Amino acid sequence: MIELKQMKKKFDNILLIILWLLAMCLGTCFWLNTRYGFNMFYGPHWEYLSYAQASNLNINKWFYVSIVVAIVITIIGLYLIVTPNILSKCKRFKNIKTANEKQSAQPTNESQAAAINEPVRPPRPNTPIVVNSTPINPVKTEPTNIAPTQMATTPQYTDELKQIFQDAGFVVKQAPIINGVQTSLFAAGTGEVVYIGATGITHDKMQSAIDKLRGVFSDTLDDIEININAFIVSPLDNSDNDSIIDFATIDDLREYIQAHTNPPLPDDDDGNFDAFSSFITTVAEYIGNI
Repeated sequence: MIELKQMKKKFDNILLIILWLLAMCLGTCFWLNTRYGFNMFYGPHWEYLSYAQASNLNINKWFYVSIVVAIVITIIGLYLIVTPNILSKCKRFKNIKTANEKQSAQPTNESQAAAINEPVRPPRPNTPIVVNSTPINPVKTEPTNIAPTQMATTPQYTDELKQIFQDAGFVVKQAPIINGVQTSLFAAGTGEVVYIGATGITHDKMQSAIDKLRGVFSDTLDDIEININAFIVSPLDNSDNDSIIDFATIDDLREYIQAHTNPPLPDDDDGNFDAFSSFITTVAEYIGNI
């Protein structure tokens, strides 16, 4: 489905490029013909122009300026058609960063925080972000007799996983509970990449957490694709699910991440990763409360 969507976007871009080139050719021809009596689609006019240049005849300099301006406008238009997603990402992630900075500068009111009885869905990045940042402390209960299946879903290696990903250059977030699954690792990486991992669970439970996470991204981001990399350490079952990577031990995971470290930020990042990282933090806080 994603490949078909990408092919459709590429086909649309090709059609837009052709339409833009035709429009610029016709517009330039109309201007030159009206202003200077030069038909760019008529061969003898080009022959006369070359003869005039070779004979050092006086040619209006604004004729050349018009051609240069038309070429520059054509190139700029082609760039905007080919790279709309890049411009959209920069604008959206900058809006996220600005909104988060405004939020952190506002004083909190305890009475207002107490009046909030349900989680606030992460708003779209191009709208002001208002998030309940009050940490939610889980209710502690006395230990009881736990069935073996419940023990298997208890997260393990949390600190080790955090250290592995931090050493590899990823930004580790608080691991949320997604669809009843307590994740063990939640981290953001360069290039709109998110790592989510758990230990000792089945593939169906992990897939349900992935689907819910994708749903949140789909609700809050229109044309920005977040790459979700999911893994399970010591899975409870076998599966051929290609979207989830299995590791028998944490040492296997460490070896894999050391070979796939987080790429460094590009020189033209301009704060986009910081905005993306803040957005992932907001998602982690929100998804654990729904």
